[in-house]
Amino acid sequence: MATKKPKSGLQAGGNPAGKTVVVPYSLRTPWRDALRLELSRADGPSGLAIDRIARIVVNQALLGDMDCIYEIANRLDGKAAVQDLGGNAEGIQKLVVEWGSKVIEHKAD
Repeated sequence: MATKKPKSGLQAGGNPAGKTVVVPYSLRTPWRDALRLELSRADGPSGLAIDRIARIVVNQALLGDMDCIYEIANRLDGKAAVQDLGGNAEGIQKLVVEWGSKVIEHKAD
């Protein structure tokens, strides 16, 4: 029994039948793709390269490396939001700091 070629729709592989898929520039990630390729090449008997890198970052953070500490914090908790003060802080009338359950307020004189 002969198989029939689909007239339209997706072929096995996800490519629209007979059409070239053009990926928009905004979706291309050449740097990420290159890093993933090199990481996969560096995989070896001691584990995945990305796991080895993560282990190094954690060990360096434990030794006090602030860059590694910031990287871990940013990856786990997300980067802290930065509020735009409009170019200078002279116009601030009130400062509120929340620390745990404490709220500290300071009003300008």
